[in-house]
Amino acid sequence: MRIRRPAVVAAAASIALIAPLGLAGCFPSADDIVGGLVESGIESVTGSDIAVGSLPKDFPSEVPVADGRIEVGFTVPVGDGRTGWSLTVQTDADAEAIAAQLEAAGFHRAEEMSDVVESLEGTIINRVNGTWSVSVIVAPNADGPGSIAHYMVGPVD
Repeated sequence: MRIRRPAVVAAAASIALIAPLGLAGCFPSADDIVGGLVESGIESVTGSDIAVGSLPKDFPSEVPVADGRIEVGFTVPVGDGRTGWSLTVQTDADAEAIAAQLEAAGFHRAEEMSDVVESLEGTIINRVNGTWSVSVIVAPNADGPGSIAHYMVGPVD
């Protein structure tokens, strides 16, 4: 097969124009592209909204979240067309501070739920208000200082 000279020149010119832009950071990295494809694939299969580095859209503003870096959050269908959320935060807050933050926002211990449970992996906090049920698992951060707080939020039945 013979390659035509105009095709080679066009390809070389394209590479010459695009390469500096890629080196300058004008294009997303391969990690960003792959991460976006994985996120899109999971969203299309599960119907969940996945947010990397931020709160999922429609996360209830009444539910306080510990200050820190949001690792990932996503919506979870909980039946009857209702939505719940799962959220993981890397934070300096401990379980007591997170429980106090929830209580300051009007959440309280439900009679049928345990208050604060110590487990081998961390502490589980359960709180409710008239609208939302919140469970938070707070565990030491194995990769560094602080804690990892995993929030599970759903509508009260």
